[in-house]
Amino acid sequence: MDSEPGDEVIVVGSGVAGLTTAVVPAESGRRVRVWAREPAERTTSAVAGGLWRPYRIEPEPLVSAWALASLVVYEELADRPEETGVRLVDGVHQGTSLDELGAWAGRVASLRAVSGRVVAGPGPRWRGGCAREAAGLAFPAA
Repeated sequence: MDSEPGDEVIVVGSGVAGLTTAVVPAESGRRVRVWAREPAERTTSAVAGGLWRPYRIEPEPLVSAWALASLVVYEELADRPEETGVRLVDGVHQGTSLDELGAWAGRVASLRAVSGRVVAGPGPRWRGGCAREAAGLAFPAA
């Protein structure tokens, strides 16, 4: 593919944010170069996880739509974990009931109430909340 001057995009950073940022212009046909001090497998992102949830900011209808669109992408990526390094794992959001989440909650099939259940693990124990599978981001082995 031939690139015109100004069609090249340079993204600084090879972690999850940098590589995710690089994908969008690359998919639209632009030439993308990723500049990084460290290779992707040596970044914090290689050992860190991610959490999907619509932020509680305005404008809520737009934020919900953006979040649901990103969830579709994460679910598609999780269909090919060996290739993408993305997998879905169960997550729990403490102290929030389903009816407090907003209209987007009804569109997430795996979201479920866990009220009245005590969850053991490191840190404090809690009662109530909601749970769903969440996108866990990991880099494939190099």
